[in-house]
Formats: sequence, C-alpha cells, structure tokens
Amino acid sequence: MTSKASLNIFIAALALTAVSCGKVGSKSTTLTPSDDPVQLKKIPTTQATSFVTEPSITSSEIIIPKVEHAVLRHVYRESISGKLSPFADFLDSPNAVIEQHIAFGFYTEISAEEDDSYIIELDDNDLAYFRVTNTRPSGRERVHNFYGVPAGYYMTLDTTDIDFEKNTESSCHDIAVRIDNLPLPINLSARLMINGQVINDVVYEDGQAYQEHVNLCAISQDNDYLVVVAYEEEARDIQYGFHYYKDLSDEDLLEITLEHQADIIEWSSDHQLGEHYSLSGKKTEWSVQTGLYSSDLQGGTSGYLPKFPILNIDSYRFSGSYDESRGGINIVKRELFADDTTVTFNINQMQLDDISLTPNKISWQSIGQDSEKIVSGIIFDQSLTQTYAFMSMDPDVLLDKQLNFPLDNIELLLESAVSSLIAASGTADMQNHFVSSAALFSGFLYWPATKDEEHANQLNSDVFISGDGSELLDLLIKELGD
Repeated sequence: MTSKASLNIFIAALALTAVSCGKVGSKSTTLTPSDDPVQLKKIPTTQATSFVTEPSITSSEIIIPKVEHAVLRHVYRESISGKLSPFADFLDSPNAVIEQHIAFGFYTEISAEEDDSYIIELDDNDLAYFRVTNTRPSGRERVHNFYGVPAGYYMTLDTTDIDFEKNTESSCHDIAVRIDNLPLPINLSARLMINGQVINDVVYEDGQAYQEHVNLCAISQDNDYLVVVAYEEEARDIQYGFHYYKDLSDEDLLEITLEHQADIIEWSSDHQLGEHYSLSGKKTEWSVQTGLYSSDLQGGTSGYLPKFPILNIDSYRFSGSYDESRGGINIVKRELFADDTTVTFNINQMQLDDISLTPNKISWQSIGQDSEKIVSGIIFDQSLTQTYAFMSMDPDVLLDKQLNFPLDNIELLLESAVSSLIAASGTADMQNHFVSSAALFSGFLYWPATKDEEHANQLNSDVFISGDGSELLDLLIKELGD
C-alpha cells in the first residue's frame, strides 16, 4: 500500500509535543478594533490580581540515573497526570507480554522487576531489541516493536478503561488578561500575543486591551505562573511585558504593562525552514517551557526572531515546520542560547518516498540529501484502530530501507490499512532528542539514559513525517491511538 502523504493533519500531532501555557481560541493574525461601544465597556476596571517578583523556584528537573540497558514501563494511560517522568507514580498495567529478541525473528519472554519495570540488555551494537504485546480485555492486541533502540527509559501505554481516581486538582486556570500601554493609534495589522499565542476579538480602548478565557498553566510544581504579552506593531518592532504570579484561581484578572522593547536577531538556514515558526523560553528551574512569540509570514531560508532579555531566559526553543512538495512535513526544533546575536541553522534534509506496507514488512525510499538516524511508524487496521507501532535505529534496517515484521505478528497486520512513517535525526553527536521525537509521534515515550552536561541542549532535532490520509487526525488527537 502506497502512502498518500496528506500530512497537514500532523500539525495537530505536533501540538502534543509542546506545552500549552497561555492558550486562546483564535488563530487570526490581525488585531481588529471594535466600534461597538457596548463591547468597549467590557474592559473591567476592577483591581488586578497581585503579581510577585521572579519566584525562587527550586529546580523541578528530574535527574535520570545512568543506565546501560533499556528500561521499560507499561502503564495505564488513564493513570497519567501531571509531569511525565519514567519514575512518576503511574499505575503499571499487567496486560502486556514483554519479549526480548533472540535471533532470526524469535523472541523470549522476560519478567518484570520488583518495581514492575522491565530490563532489556543491549546487543553487541549497543542497541536493545524487544516488543510489547498489549492485550485488552476485549482480546484486541497491539504490538510496540522496539527493534534496535539505545539505552534509556521507555514507556508504552495501555488504553484499557480502568476505575482510577485521578487527581482532579489542576495547575491550569481560566484567567483574563488586561494589557496596558498599547501605542496609539492601534495599527490594524498589529499582532498581540499572550504566551506566544496570537489573540483575536480583543477588546481595547484608550491604549488598553482585554482578553478573556486564557488557559494559563503553572511553570513549576509549586504553582508559579508566568504571563508574557508581546505586541508586534510592525515587522521587527516588538514590545513586551510580563509578570510572575503565585497560586492563581479561575477568573483571576491579570494586568500586564508593555514596558520593554524586544531585541531582534537575524536567522538564516542552509535549506528552507518554514514560513512560520514559534518561539518559547526555558529556565532550568521551570518544569515546562513557556510560549513567547509566533511569527508572521517570513522567508523560508531567512528571517528574524525576538529576544526578551529582561526575562533572563536560559535558552530559547525554536520550532518550525513546512510541507514538502512530494508529500510529507518537515519539523525543525532548535535550542538557542540566550546570548546568541545571530543564528545559522543547519537543516537535515531527510525525505521519505514510495512507502509500501505489507503484512510482512514496511519499506521506503530515502530521497533527501541526508539520511535518517532513526525510523518509527504507526499502523492502523481497516477500522482505524492502531494495531502496531515500531521504532528502529538498527543499521541494517536503515541501510536496507525496510523493517521486516516478526512472523508471528503477520496475522495482526493482515488488515493493515493506513500508516505513518517518521524519520528523525539530531543535529550533533551525543544528542538523543531526535529519538524522543520519533518515539512520540509513534506513541512511545523515551528519556535518554543520562543527561550529558557537555551536550546539555537536548532539544535539537529534525523530523520528517509521512502518512496516510486525514483518517489519522482523530486518532492522533486521542493521545496517539486507541
């Protein structure tokens, strides 16, 4: 079966890899004033919630112990809440058989450790080979095949409905934002952003703006919040303001004054990077990254991006994507140092074509200028239920451009109908974030074996996604498959 590769649907999947702090409902890029005097009166004059100076947040970063093997957890998806971690207090599922590959397509079952995790030793090529066969109460099976993956921590999900009492307390709240000190008169093409999200239908009057229903999530485990408002009146002219808050509640009114001017730096790339991009900020002690800016239309190989120096960001996270003319979508992620004055991107030009799926194997052609370092995939049957997923860094698989399925999985794959294939690569040696990216798009979770301080920027990766049809959209939105 040849892939149709209609891939705009995967932009929805891309959102699963980002933290949504400060979301609003509109995607419009125009700030449109209203002449309705009734609407103008909607800007409240009530006192805003008090802000705090930059909070003293203790680092919530989870230290990953060094391992020299693969460590797997198979957990109930419904038990997942809060920060994702290989050591989180999720409910492990007994509904799977975990097998380690021996040779020639044969596997042997392995037992769980006392903490319900599974230890898979590496082969001579320093890669682990194992599969997870999850059987739901209905008898339906799903296989996750890890055919040659590096040491680290892995998680697969059991989507069985369970009676699990989740923590209903949330650090996310529906708040309103009042913005002061907007320049007058308002430029009709100006762009106003709250935590990186362009807002529309904004109410404004006399240099003030007001936006209801902003979904704001904490930046730490201690309920610390950050609101950043950016106002781009014209290209390269970006003003911003921000405040930190503590212990917010629904319907709080926050007030931000535009009082700083963003620094503008140029970027260029050796290949097309995309006409739109998003920029986030990260500090070591924050548990999430915070959206800062979403670009307007820019050139594909050059452009500009703002820096927000008063925020004292440790690093900026850049994310862009663009469609390939032959089908597929390229996703580029980069971590930028706060003191960078110009940026030159090296882009891995991966591209897949002629994807063919049979019950025996999946194969493809690599037609880009650069070769992938990992492939992963997700497969659905004719009822659009996920039946199989895989991930491989095996050098023979990458060289031959095909993955052969184990013989005893063929029956499960007989009704294969649609699939997506992901290629990924990092931008420097010793960086494994590209493995995380490839895993996520195929329904896996991966954490590197240990944090390498010498190569601490783990977010640099390029991903190419090819897939079948818009049928995958609903499945991806439902947390990567049923």
